[in-house]
Amino acid sequence: MQGLQVFDSGGKLLFDASTSLTVVLGEVTIAPRATVNIVNNGLLYGKPFIVTSTMGNGTWIDYSVSGNTLTLTYQVPTWKTGTQPNETVLYGVY
Repeated sequence: MQGLQVFDSGGKLLFDASTSLTVVLGEVTIAPRATVNIVNNGLLYGKPFIVTSTMGNGTWIDYSVSGNTLTLTYQVPTWKTGTQPNETVLYGVY
């Protein structure tokens, strides 16, 4: 089967876009506690998705799409101490 599937470290399926044509539109690096807006007309032609480089490490990326604009916010809970790494996010549509 062709498509995009993402699994956690225990082998649990987190995301499956195998039944649709998947298009990765780009990649962005975001700093902790930052918000970025990405304008890409490809967002108009499918259901958006994101995949992060360290999914499930206690931080998360909130995202929303309005028209051709993707907004990403790198959330870090207050209990996480120390310096957090930048996050690489792939985004696209399926």
